[in-house]
Amino acid sequence: MVRYHVEIFLEPGKGRGLRASRSGKGLEPGTLIITERPYCYALLNGEEENHCHYCLAEERKDEKLLLCPGCTTARYCNEQCKKSAELDHKAECRGYRQLMLMPYHLRLIGRIIYRQHVRKLETGPLDPLNDLCSHMEDLAGSFGMDSQLGYLARVVDKDVIPNWAYFQRLFGKVTCNCFAISNSELKDIAVGVYPQAAMLNHSCKSNTIATFQGPNMEIRTFAHVPPGEEVFHAYVQKGVTTDRRRDDLLEKYFFFCQCLDCLDLERDLRMRTVKCPNCGGPVLPNSESKTVYEKCSRCEHDDFDEEFHEKVDTAVEYADNVITKERRWCNGLEYEMQFRQNCLLEIDKVLHEDNVHTIRILVGLFHAAAGLGEWRQAIEWGQRLERGLNLYLQANEPDVGNLHHKLAKAYFHLGDQEKGRFHALKAKEIYTITHGRRKPQVKMVKDLLKEFDEVVSDDEEEEGKEEEDDDKRSRKLPSDWNPADYKCWIDPRENKRNAEKKEADPPRKIDFSYREEAQVKREGKAFRSKLSSLLDNGATRKETSSTHLNGLNTARPSRVMCLRQDESNRRSSSLDRYTANSRPASPRYTTYSRPESPRYTTSSRPASPASLALDRARNLLNKIEVKTSTSGSLALSRPSYGAGRYDDRRYASLRIPSASRRFQPAYMAITLSR
Repeated sequence: MVRYHVEIFLEPGKGRGLRASRSGKGLEPGTLIITERPYCYALLNGEEENHCHYCLAEERKDEKLLLCPGCTTARYCNEQCKKSAELDHKAECRGYRQLMLMPYHLRLIGRIIYRQHVRKLETGPLDPLNDLCSHMEDLAGSFGMDSQLGYLARVVDKDVIPNWAYFQRLFGKVTCNCFAISNSELKDIAVGVYPQAAMLNHSCKSNTIATFQGPNMEIRTFAHVPPGEEVFHAYVQKGVTTDRRRDDLLEKYFFFCQCLDCLDLERDLRMRTVKCPNCGGPVLPNSESKTVYEKCSRCEHDDFDEEFHEKVDTAVEYADNVITKERRWCNGLEYEMQFRQNCLLEIDKVLHEDNVHTIRILVGLFHAAAGLGEWRQAIEWGQRLERGLNLYLQANEPDVGNLHHKLAKAYFHLGDQEKGRFHALKAKEIYTITHGRRKPQVKMVKDLLKEFDEVVSDDEEEEGKEEEDDDKRSRKLPSDWNPADYKCWIDPRENKRNAEKKEADPPRKIDFSYREEAQVKREGKAFRSKLSSLLDNGATRKETSSTHLNGLNTARPSRVMCLRQDESNRRSSSLDRYTANSRPASPRYTTYSRPESPRYTTSSRPASPASLALDRARNLLNKIEVKTSTSGSLALSRPSYGAGRYDDRRYASLRIPSASRRFQPAYMAITLSR
């Protein structure tokens, strides 16, 4: 449980809340403010058979979930999840089967009392739920609360039931502070209690969004929050009318919402738009009654009789039943798509496309079509849905990102690369803000973009091959072509017989690689001869210009012989001390007038390390090969010997610039070692 960039504040009449830190620049879109693992959670009704009861992962087709041998009800995706859930499940295993037959909020309360029975430290003053509001003054004397708690008390073990007062407070805290846990498709699969995130206050025009990785919650901002401004979270669905939202909040959370969206009368009237029976244009209801419709903005039709009002009420009721009522006997995407498609055909006769009921029907239709692979219908309904979501939702909400992601898939399967890539980039931008850069949703969109790039590259290659084939087919000889003038096809620059053909006839491409190979051989031969003369005259460390290297054309100075010393504590090498040109001259004798030693003659004097190295270099000259590297340089290397070094890790290297036209400014290098 971690909180970032926000601070707790207390406001009379509103209670606690979270706001952006007053120091700083505020919260940018995509800022992570809360990460939290639930205190306790439970799967929703209908989801307990196809999800892991610990990590909430959905069951795969190739892997069956593991059953708990005790209750035969709890399911886990692997042994690791089963072992991790053992501490809490061990106490509730006896009554877990009965808990799964109860409504989801009673399941959650039952799991909490089992957990607190095992973890005694989480009761009393250390209870993490102590700071949550229970609304006992609003629930006092409620028959529904007492009856539900009595039903739960008959199911769970008697030794785990707390005192009745605490039982009632726990009921209020759980029902008023739990969060719906959704999967990657934004479908609710479970509910959980998050004490830290419960401090966020509600607004229908919220600036944060909660996403889940299994049961773990992450809350990020999707709009800019200035410093010191409050951070809000939406408790109810935004895609319903203002009256419906206010009724839900008053029934579940016991407050009357006065947020900006609830006070926006024009937005609420647009959600109730109907079609004009005369021209099909949008007709808004009256701002006072909301059941009496004004005249049409197109044809100014204003005669709306009782029959028209009955059709509107029937269409709204039909859409509500399709959206909210459960259909256990015909569950599945095929049935869902069929029900909603029939409903859309009926309500399109009366309700406008801006009506919120039409948009909610389109949401289910679009996701069902995308899930079944009906890509053309998914695009048709997705385009209609995109307009409605842009009307009533903010720009970076996850529902908009999910829409663009599925539209990108649909366009990819239909081969429309341009539109598919556009929607994929939009989905990536929104997912990065709402989920984070390293989440699976962003990775899926990146993989989709890679597939788009591969398809585009394949198409470009095929188009290139087709263009080459067309060029070959369309390439014909000139009408006045003469075999005697065949030279103009080889090199039109040398064609002096017919100057007009220089521009009319395309030049033939000539391979000059044989010239480069000959140049390399000549350079290798020149290099051997120059290296022999250099080695005969000794080594030097001075900088010389390329004019000393006859036959090699370069204007850049090069180091003929550079001596390098690696990882040595000695300042001079043996090669420096024994080379002829670097040895200091004696005051008595010059280099050529010095008498021979009576002890050693020229032939019997022992060889110095430098002379040994030079002799070895002479012997290696015949074994040196000239090779052309991929980087465009010429290198000399020994084919059969390894890279030898001195024992004290010293070596000498020679670099000579190349004269090749193609490889300038390249170098030929050799390493002398013993």
